Formats: sequence, structure tokens, C-alpha cells
Amino acid sequence: MHTGGRGHDGGRRQGELGRIFVGLGLVMLALKLVRASTMELTHMSALQGLLAGLGCDVTLAVTVGAALTLPAYSSLAVVLLTAVLATADLLPASAALGLVLVPMWVADCWVF
Repeated sequence: MHTGGRGHDGGRRQGELGRIFVGLGLVMLALKLVRASTMELTHMSALQGLLAGLGCDVTLAVTVGAALTLPAYSSLAVVLLTAVLATADLLPASAALGLVLVPMWVADCWVF
């Protein structure tokens, strides 16, 4: 009978660390894929004008964030898209904050 000594606890900890690293790796892969797939979108002048307008109106950014989250069926997709647009300097920081906070709230409140 095992009493839960150091050997057993260390294996569990290594398994949890492995899951953490796999999860982080998948998020990084998703970010890379979103960046590659939206590269053409970042060069569109219409999208650049729309995103610049979101920086002036935080309420509009919050509304757009909620509207994107529901049909995307994934708050992570909207957060990653926002991260890509913000790092490309297409999205002001206030709009990026509104677009990121609302999807997290919608994902927590709505059970899909």
C-alpha cells in the first residue's frame, strides 16, 4: 500500500506541468495560425478604418466584442484575433481592451 510519499506526488506534478506546457503550446500555435490567416485582412483599408473608429468609442468596441464572440462560438478565437490586430498596430489599446474583456464575460455567462 502506497502512502503518498515523494515519488507519487512528483509524478502527479510532472503530469500537470506537461499539461500546462501542451496547453501553452496549443495557444501559441493557434496564435500563429490566426496571424497567418488574417495577414491579408490587415492590409485592407476598410478594415483599418473600422478598427481605428473602435478606438474612439469604447462602447462600440464592447458591442463588437460581444457580437463577434457569439457567432465565433469561442472567446479564445476573438481574443487571439484581437491580439493579432493589436500587435499589428491596427487596433488602439482601449478598443483591444474592450474586445478582450467582453468575450471573456460572454463566455462565462453564456453556456453553449
